[in-house]
Amino acid sequence: MTEGEVPPVVLCEAGSETAPFIAALLANGLSVTVQEEDPETLDRVAFGLRRRLSAPLPDFGTGAQLPKGAIVIAGPAALDWLPVPPTALLAEPISGIADTACLDLSAFPLVEACWSRSDDIDRVMSSVLRASGAHIMEAAAGALFPGSQLLNRVFGMVDALLMGGAAPWELDAALEAAGWQPGPLAAQDDGGLDHALARWKAGGGARYTVLERMVQEGRLGRSVGVGWYRYPGGGGAVIDPLLEDMIDEEARFAGRQRAEVTADTIIHTFRMGVIAELVRIAEAGASPEALNRLVSAKLGPAVLPDLRRVAKEMDPTRIAFELGGLRQRFGPAWNVPDALYGDCAALEHLFRAP
Repeated sequence: MTEGEVPPVVLCEAGSETAPFIAALLANGLSVTVQEEDPETLDRVAFGLRRRLSAPLPDFGTGAQLPKGAIVIAGPAALDWLPVPPTALLAEPISGIADTACLDLSAFPLVEACWSRSDDIDRVMSSVLRASGAHIMEAAAGALFPGSQLLNRVFGMVDALLMGGAAPWELDAALEAAGWQPGPLAAQDDGGLDHALARWKAGGGARYTVLERMVQEGRLGRSVGVGWYRYPGGGGAVIDPLLEDMIDEEARFAGRQRAEVTADTIIHTFRMGVIAELVRIAEAGASPEALNRLVSAKLGPAVLPDLRRVAKEMDPTRIAFELGGLRQRFGPAWNVPDALYGDCAALEHLFRAP
């Protein structure tokens, strides 16, 4: 590869959520191939990508034939059939192993990256990310990327509120009115419920009651026509009233009593939980600028002003008190970070405007 040249990029078992990254590479003149082992899976992924991409489109292929010198970015399922180790892996836990970088492309143009310990691999992957226009947030090796930690907190809150009495569309409607675009359940439908469950398990979370039932029943999201919503004919989201019966059943199995959860309660609980998780991420070393990008990419840019206002109005003691009450009512998704019991330097810089 000559200076400034980027070789072909092949995405294997990477899913349709990588569409914005693929579009950026193609727009900058790079060669991109989407490859799956199974032809039926390729048809499903290709359908999802064609719906999300305008011309130009990537090439599509099956099997283990790779262009010579290609940069291979692979999901974990591809490790069973790839003839060579990938250049980068879309998987968690993130390990930073010698010959493979770890990436999260799901919130492009924010890309979370844990570099390998190989200068050659890092140089090649950096050239691809630069060519795509990505904003890179570096992460240390560990269980999850910071963005996944944030989403797991969000979906822990989703599960608790569903079991507590909220309906999926009520959660989305309340949060979308508060600036989350899209709501967390619509976003999970777009990304795939099976991917969300894999991330949850990688983070070592307790059983995610409702999501596990959804995946068991094949409700994987928009790509299969049904998830938290139905998508008749591949079109827009339609409320599925059958989900309320399923959630009621899961709540009975768990010995939970469901009751009304108001829109104001939904918004307040999510604000507090997100602030708690961002304090924890900030204490682990993330910069204010990285937190801003993380919130905008994962939850929507309109969420930032609202969270900044709340963080300024409430001191650490008040936030800890509010979280304690929510934890008592709804469960461990509102655990209080230890930093809130100290001087909480992270909170002082949280949501600082860039």
